[in-house]
Order: sequence, then C-alpha cells, then structure tokens
Amino acid sequence: MTPLRRIARFYNAVKSPGSHVSATPMLPRASRKAYPRFPRIPLLRDGLSQASFADLLARRESVRSFSGEPIAFRALSRVLSTFQILDAERTPERRTYPSAGDRFPIELYLLSFAVTDLEPLGLYHLNIGEGALESLWPLQTDTPPDSLVPEGFVAPGALIVLTAMLQRSAVRYGVNAYPLVLLEAGHVAQNLLVGAVDAGLGACPVASLDDDVVTRAFDLGADEVPIYAVMLGSLPRPT
Repeated sequence: MTPLRRIARFYNAVKSPGSHVSATPMLPRASRKAYPRFPRIPLLRDGLSQASFADLLARRESVRSFSGEPIAFRALSRVLSTFQILDAERTPERRTYPSAGDRFPIELYLLSFAVTDLEPLGLYHLNIGEGALESLWPLQTDTPPDSLVPEGFVAPGALIVLTAMLQRSAVRYGVNAYPLVLLEAGHVAQNLLVGAVDAGLGACPVASLDDDVVTRAFDLGADEVPIYAVMLGSLPRPT
C-alpha cells in the first residue's frame, strides 16, 4: 500500500463525528521509536555556536549544489541536535520544537552519502531518547542512490527524512492529526535548516521524493508515512 493510500485510509478511519479531539485531557506519553538491536552512534554534543539567531536567519538560504567533500560528523551532530529532548523528566517532556498535544509523531532518518564516521549509503534512525544514530542497513541495490536525490541537487552529503507516526496524534486529534503533523514537520525542518547554517553546511528542504522509494528503503511500517526531507552538504569553497 502506497503512503498516499495509507493517508487516505487513516483519514477515512478517523473522520467520523466527534473524532476531532480526544475527550481525555491527559493521554499516556507518546512512544519513541527505537531499534534496540542495532548499533548506536552517539551524537557529539558541543552545543550551538555563539552566533545570534538573527544572524543565522539572515544567512539561511536553500543550497542545492554542494562541494562533494564529506560532512564532518561533528557538523552533522550539530544539525541533528536541533531535534532533541531538553527535559525528559518533565511531564509532558520538553523538546526543541512544539508538538500539538505533546504527541510527537515525527521521526528522523538519515541516508549518508558522504559523512565522516558513517558508512557511505548507510541508512540510520535518530533515537531521540538516546541522542544517537541507530545504524540500520546499507541502501539496497534495488534502490539506486539517484532515486533519493531529486533533480537539481549536486553532490549532497546526507539526506534527512522526516516521517510521521500518524496514530500518535490521531488518538487525540482524529482527522485533525494530519494537518497538525504537517505543521510539526515544518517546525522540525526549520530547526534543521537553521542548525545547518550554524554548522557551516548547506541545506535545502525537499518535498519531491518518491514516497514509495523512501518507504521501501527504510522499511517503514503501515503506520508510518514519509512527510518531508532536508538535503545537507558541504558548501563549495569560495572562489
């Protein structure tokens, strides 16, 4: 079943009257996806730079042509650190981005093209609870790398894929969960884009990936849908 059909099935399942908002004021904490049997690579935690937020926003631009030089793992860690739990003891937990009803449906995956300390064409999942990348498997031979690089991009270093576990939000918001998930993906992506500026990397949001290719590559289940992506790469040297 294609992701679009899964979305349609989700929509039809929750569009009944009264399904817009759960009557339960406090739901159990949303689950966090993890691959406990796969090796973990902890992110490096050196914090953000001292650049002002206004300066980072002023320097943000969409970059599609990269140098091809490997992304330093420290720089990638800085980008991914914009997607983290700040206070796990608080109920609900506090993260670097807002989530309607604290349902946190967004998951992050990574395809490495050229990142130091990561396998070329390796697939990873970001375990937000552990602050680590979980090494999944290499991109399979039936999925050409070019199928995950939209036209116009040159020599990227990594692709960050945002997926949505729709049911986490649907249990509270019913049919309204889908637009809320899209808004949350935008919050997360903006953090990643500003983090890329701070890390000295180029970045560009991507909405033109083939959902079926992404689903097959990362072996996503029926309850998980690709939503958005961000392409990263090393900036070309000034001439």
